[in-house]
Amino acid sequence: MPQPAGVGRDERTVLFLLERATAYLAERGATSPRLDAELLLASALGVDRLALYLSFDTRPPTDKVDRFRELIRLRGKGMPVAYLTGKREFWSLEFEVTPEVFIPRPETETLVEAALAIWPPGGGHAGWFVDVGTGCGNLAVALAREWPSARFVAVDSSAAALGVALRNAAKHGVGERVFFLCGDWLSAFARRPLFVGMISNPPYIRGADFASLPVEVEREPRAALDGGSDGLHFFRALAAGASCLVAQGGWLLAEVGAGQAQAVRSILEEAGFRDVQARRDLAGIDRVVVGRRR
Repeated sequence: MPQPAGVGRDERTVLFLLERATAYLAERGATSPRLDAELLLASALGVDRLALYLSFDTRPPTDKVDRFRELIRLRGKGMPVAYLTGKREFWSLEFEVTPEVFIPRPETETLVEAALAIWPPGGGHAGWFVDVGTGCGNLAVALAREWPSARFVAVDSSAAALGVALRNAAKHGVGERVFFLCGDWLSAFARRPLFVGMISNPPYIRGADFASLPVEVEREPRAALDGGSDGLHFFRALAAGASCLVAQGGWLLAEVGAGQAQAVRSILEEAGFRDVQARRDLAGIDRVVVGRRR
C-alpha cells in the first residue's frame, strides 16, 4: 500500500503519525486533512481526539499503527471518514453509519431547528410524525429525544439502512417510540391523514451533476442522492403524499439543495400548502422549506 511519508515503525509517536498522515492526505486533495487524520487515529487507538492531544509523545502499539495506516490509505482513495470510523455526530448525538446509509451533514441540523420552531422541545407533542427516507435515523432519533411524548414512523426503501437506524434508535433510548417501515417512500401508507408532521431530507442532486461530485460523495448510496433529472422528483412526491397523509393544519418540512428553495416552495404551494417559507442554514443558504396543509 502507499505509505504516508515518514510513517514507519521506528518513528511513530502520535504527533509524528498525525503530521505525516496530514501531509499524505493533503497531497491527495482532502479538504480537511488534519481533522481527517485526527479522527482516524483516534478511531484506530479507540480514544477520543482530546486524548490525542494529551499523548503526542507516546508510541502506539504496532497493530494500532498498522490499522491507522490502512485507514489513511483508504481515506486517500476517497473513502469517507465516517464510513471508516463507523460513526458521525449529529445534533450532539453519535450515530452509527455504514456504507449503506447517507452520512448526516451539519446543515441538516437546520431541519431539526425548523421542526423545533414549530413544535418546541418538551413533552407536549403526543402526535405521530413520519420521517421519509430516514437513512441512519438521525432525524427521527434526534427529534424523538426532543419530544418525549411523540411517536415516529421512519420509512426507507433500504432494509440495510433501516437496520442501522434501528440500532441508533435503541442506542439513544427511543426505540420504543420510533417504528421502522421498509417501503417505497409513501406508497406503504393508506391514503389518510395519519401524521401531524412529515419530515424529510430527500435525494435532491440533479442527474447531470453526478459527474462533478467529489469522489467521497460518490461512495454514498446513489438512491440517497439522486433527485431525478431536475433534482425535484422527490419533492413532488412528498408534496403529493403529505396532501393525503398529513392532517389539516399539519406541516411538511424538507431539506433542499442550494438554489432549489424557490422551486420547492412553488411545488408546495401548487399542492395546496400555505405559510410556505424557507429557512437558512449557518452558511446563509436557504436549506429547509416548510409548509402547512390547508
